[in-house]
Amino acid sequence: MRLQKPDTMKNAKYQPMIREYDRPPADQIRGILGEGEIRVKWTVAIVALLAALAGAGSAMAYMMDDPVIDPEVRAMSGRGSARVLVELRARAADPSAVSDAQNEVLRRLTGTGARLARRYPTAPLLALEIDAAALGRLEEMHGLVIRVRLDRIAPPLEGSQPHR
Repeated sequence: MRLQKPDTMKNAKYQPMIREYDRPPADQIRGILGEGEIRVKWTVAIVALLAALAGAGSAMAYMMDDPVIDPEVRAMSGRGSARVLVELRARAADPSAVSDAQNEVLRRLTGTGARLARRYPTAPLLALEIDAAALGRLEEMHGLVIRVRLDRIAPPLEGSQPHR
């Protein structure tokens, strides 16, 4: 399509000039391709694309349920135990859901070197001291554990007083 300045108006903007002989008649196009072939091909292509996206979405949802383990935790667990914060998949607004998730994690960690350091009644968190075996179990808790990260908050020393 070319833009051409109309001769009738001197200050008019450029307008598209449509030439009838540039495009074949609609009857000729239908005769070549067939009446419904284009519509069927597009429908099949769209359905195939949606099926592929749905499959990728379910794979991503499964991968997103995997717990995220911080690299620092992996490094520390190889050298003995590490104090970690475990974020759980539970609604913080529902204390019974938080308690159930915490109980389930602790139940699944029995038989490992995991030790409960702190249980938070209103937050979906557990502070644990874990070893390599406990870390392996936490990695298998798909859908229950969101993240395992190093606990950087050191417990206060016994008998020490804050500086004033």
